[in-house]
Parts: sequence; structure tokens; C-alpha cells
Amino acid sequence: DGLTSTPEYRDYTVSSSNTYYYRVVAVSGAMYPGNSFERLIESLPSEVVSAGMGAVEIWMPDCSQITGQVAVVQLNIRHGTDIAGNNMELRISYDSNIMTPVTQIAATNVTVEKTALTRDFIFTDNAASAVNELIITGISGTVNGEGHLFDLNFLIAPGASVGAKATNAFSYVFLESVGGHSLTVDYTDIGILTVLGQSAGYMLGDIDGDGDIDMDDHHHMMWLFRKNTRDATEQEIGAGDINGDGELTHKDIPLLLRMINGVKRNP
Repeated sequence: DGLTSTPEYRDYTVSSSNTYYYRVVAVSGAMYPGNSFERLIESLPSEVVSAGMGAVEIWMPDCSQITGQVAVVQLNIRHGTDIAGNNMELRISYDSNIMTPVTQIAATNVTVEKTALTRDFIFTDNAASAVNELIITGISGTVNGEGHLFDLNFLIAPGASVGAKATNAFSYVFLESVGGHSLTVDYTDIGILTVLGQSAGYMLGDIDGDGDIDMDDHHHMMWLFRKNTRDATEQEIGAGDINGDGELTHKDIPLLLRMINGVKRNP
């Protein structure tokens, strides 16, 4: 049993292996003539509903980039409600033979870039010295929602073989709620980075696959949104899903326009 004064109830005592059943009773105070204190009046109980414990999901889409250019690896989140920034720890393994955190190219370059979901976050990372594992450690902030958590910026080695593939994976993830409860997290997803030749396309933002990010990509995205148009291909979705929700939607349009106009994708 639990009391709440708001139209929601959060149960932090659940486990992933059980199904839980809930019903709601409204309680109000009534002052009757002759009484010196309120009497509590309960409504009839609601119908019983059942629920199971879900998991927060952290994932990375596949991506591609031309040799000698900066690749953007997106860290995305599903079911992220009231996740605390403090005590967050994300460890991402990558292939340092192909990928170099951009902070190691110039100290002013940002390897771990905040997004709209994490704009208020304070965190540290080991980008300046990382070899094969990037570590992000949260200090403060809150995540509410799902989508794009962080952008990771890596320089693709100029001498990398065209067609080479690098596997990006989470080696460890720890998240807790703002109430201090550790959360169940699914971080089994991996992202494959493919090295492209100079004439190849479909990197992030290059929706038409011509190797450039320009208004042609905006026109192509709008064409895909028209009725009776064919479904977007896997490559088009990978290049156009700039907000990291796993879909090609109208929410990606303003982010694409920012890229076309040379403005940072993230606030």
C-alpha cells in the first residue's frame, strides 16, 4: 500500500521477475456537524491493473564515415524517466586503431557532446587519455524522456582501410533514479562503424547518399515524408535519424537544417 497526493504512483520495491497488481482508492477528508476533526472518506476501489518491471535501454545505431573525417557515434536511451546524472557511469569500448577521440587531436575539441536530454548535465570523461574504452562519469543532472543522450565524436584514421568495420559496445553501464534506486539497464546493443571511401555517402545527415550534407538532403527527407512515397531504406534511416530515436521523423528536420547550415546539432 502507498499514499500519494499526485495523480501517479511509483513503486521502487519491484523486481524484474514478478508481476504486480494495483488498484486505486481516493481518500478525502470530510467535516461533519458536531465533529471536531475531519473524517477520512474512501471511494470504491478502481479496477485492478497489472504491471511488470521494465528496463532502461541504452543503445547505439550503426554509423559510417569517410577516412580522415569525424564520425558521430550516438548514445541513445529508451524508457528514461527520472534518471539521475550523479553516479551515472557509461563505459564504451571502441577500436583505437580506427577511431580516435577528437579531444586527443586538439584539447579544445569535445569528444562527449551533450544533447537536449543532457544539456543540464555535469560530467567528466577520460577522452584525453582513452585507449579502447571511453568512460563517462555523471556528477549532476536528470534525464527525462527518450532519444539522444550523448554524441561521441571520433576521428576516423586517414589510413583506415575502406570497408573496415569497428565494433562499438557498452562494457559497463550504471544508472540510478533521482530517488537513489539502482535501475535495471539493458546495454547489450552494439553499433558497427563502417569506414567509407572518399566518394561514399550515407554518413549522418547525408540522406541522399551523395557524399555531401546540403539542401538536397533536406529535399530528399521531405520527399520521403510524402504520402504514397516508398519506405525509407535502412541507409536513409541511419543517415537521417539525427535525434537518435530509431526512426526517421519530422523531429529530425530542424537538426538536419542545423547541420546543413553549419550549426551545432546540439544546443
